[in-house]
Amino acid sequence: MLEQGTLPHYLLPVFQGCLLASAYTIPLEPVNVTKLLGSEAQFKATVEGLWPMMFWQVGEITVLSISSSGEVINSFPQHSARLCGNGSSCVEFTIQNLTRQDSGPVTCTVQGDYGFKTSQLIVQGNNISNEEQVEFQCEVVGWFPAATISWTLNGYAVNSSLVNTTDVPDGDKYNSTSVIKFQAVRNTTVTCVATIPALTGPISSSVQLAVSKIVLCLCSCFTYLSALQPASLESTHAGNGFNAAYVNLEVGFPKKHRHVTIV
Repeated sequence: MLEQGTLPHYLLPVFQGCLLASAYTIPLEPVNVTKLLGSEAQFKATVEGLWPMMFWQVGEITVLSISSSGEVINSFPQHSARLCGNGSSCVEFTIQNLTRQDSGPVTCTVQGDYGFKTSQLIVQGNNISNEEQVEFQCEVVGWFPAATISWTLNGYAVNSSLVNTTDVPDGDKYNSTSVIKFQAVRNTTVTCVATIPALTGPISSSVQLAVSKIVLCLCSCFTYLSALQPASLESTHAGNGFNAAYVNLEVGFPKKHRHVTIV
């Protein structure tokens, strides 16, 4: 058994050295995720080429390492990792029974010339009082041109004064973020709708806001790729079957101001 935050001595020099290397990139998904206390969070890293070891950190603590053959060095039952798909290019890392102490950076580091990538994890409680303000955030990533985003509450269009939307250029595409804030006074279906002229119809994602002693919500993601691909839609996502290349549903929600990051 390893002490928390430690690795075998023969791994430490290599691990410390590879933090400085950045010849290759490590796609890590999701970039940001919000989860409820007691639930689990999953992260997926993709590595091209040959690699000997991968290390996962939660905060500043190294909790797990996995080899390209799938062998896991892990002394903490809360954390696990496995190879996903065929071959060794994809690794899925899971944190179970989330606590507030898990909030913060989750870092994947690959031995060699790969360097590291970091995601942000937010772990939130689920208590809320009636008439408290809630906040939903919808991110539409990698669209061109910038998406037009609108919201509905129980099927009714939302007053623009409740919404704040920003578009940020990212190369030849745009990442758009839209935030809606309102008082939670009744059970509400909250829907984010995104569209661009090239789509034959809008793509939407809905979450259920249940107002009682507990609020449970879903956060989700829109990603549009210039290459037209079949839709991969889950749960309460709706689209026209066109250009919805990636949709990821996460469970989230907490605090007085609900902040769900959709990535």
